Amino acid sequence: MSAKHSTKWYWSDWLGDPAVRSLTPAERGVWIDLIGLAAAAKPVGYVLDAQGEPLTHEEIARVTNAGSLDAVAKLIEEIVRKGAASRDRAGRLYNRRQVRDVENSAKKRRNGRRGGLATQLEIKAIKRLAKASAQANAKAKWDARLSKKESLDLSSEQGAAREAAVQQCLPASADPKKKRLSDQKGNGSLAPSSDLIAAMQRKGWAKEESQ
Repeated sequence: MSAKHSTKWYWSDWLGDPAVRSLTPAERGVWIDLIGLAAAAKPVGYVLDAQGEPLTHEEIARVTNAGSLDAVAKLIEEIVRKGAASRDRAGRLYNRRQVRDVENSAKKRRNGRRGGLATQLEIKAIKRLAKASAQANAKAKWDARLSKKESLDLSSEQGAAREAAVQQCLPASADPKKKRLSDQKGNGSLAPSSDLIAAMQRKGWAKEESQ
């Protein structure tokens, strides 16, 4: 038996179990030794050897120092008959409390794994939702920036178009550039300067105006 192996033991159960109380001191002594063997067996709770085979009366006699094989057989028969121990369909002797404790422990481990897995899945789901929410917020901010930029660009284009339309609708007198162009178009050419007129008169190319 491994020195590290331990089993929960409740003295009230041992002292208060009617089946155990009905055992003789000799039967009780053999039974407590068998419980110790069953605690280290595989599966736990069964009186088996290292190969998983039921212990023979000879082996039990040797371990418990209960005397002859006939004495051991009679003691075990009474232990089972009084309900302290049980036998399965294969004839293996076992302790109900130990087997039940092992099954409960296995059930708790399974439930713990399921609960741990469920918690991991929940955490992953929360992380996915947080990531999706962050991506959605970032996309919304980016879309808002693009929309604002497009709005500003459109406003600039519309402003330039409105300015061009206004300039086209203004009369020539309201726009100095248009007025100069209009004067030039109305005269057909630029008005000659006084120096040019005097030079043309000296050469006889133009008549002098009477005073």
